[in-house]
Amino acid sequence: MIEMVIILVIIAILASLAIPIFRAIKKKAQIARMQAEVKNLTLAVRVFELEYSKYPTPAASVGMDYRTKTDGAFMAILLGLDADLNPRKRIFFESTPARDGSPGLKPGAKPDDPPSFVDTWGNECFVKIDGDYDGAVDLPGGGAGGPIREGVIAWSTGFPPPIGAVAGPASWIKSWE
Repeated sequence: MIEMVIILVIIAILASLAIPIFRAIKKKAQIARMQAEVKNLTLAVRVFELEYSKYPTPAASVGMDYRTKTDGAFMAILLGLDADLNPRKRIFFESTPARDGSPGLKPGAKPDDPPSFVDTWGNECFVKIDGDYDGAVDLPGGGAGGPIREGVIAWSTGFPPPIGAVAGPASWIKSWE
């Protein structure tokens, strides 16, 4: 009988050691998946620009860098749902439906609303576009290091910080790194 208790205690100790390891592995996998998704987002915007010789931005933003969330209005352009800005209705971005712990397309509030793109943690991502065509965009969030020599960048605000901590650029999942 005592041997059985010892075996159960050993199993419980091993399980308590393994749980943090599995959580760390899951977190790394979520970050890697989001890194791929934000890079796919930038690729979709670049392909749109190749197709139409302009970026998917409102006319009012021409001549200046443009920052947007991956909300329904922006995603409608990349998904071929906005006939004004994407008259050929080409699909430039595809993703699976968002699920708990998985990034993807989240349905709009109403049945006719276009979906938004959300990260692993359910937050919309961000895209910054070189609307003045100078070959660079400024770092989001006022980050040091000068402009990024890219036409398009995208980022997720990343893994939620511990309670009481503040998330910042260091925790973002970025397309340019």
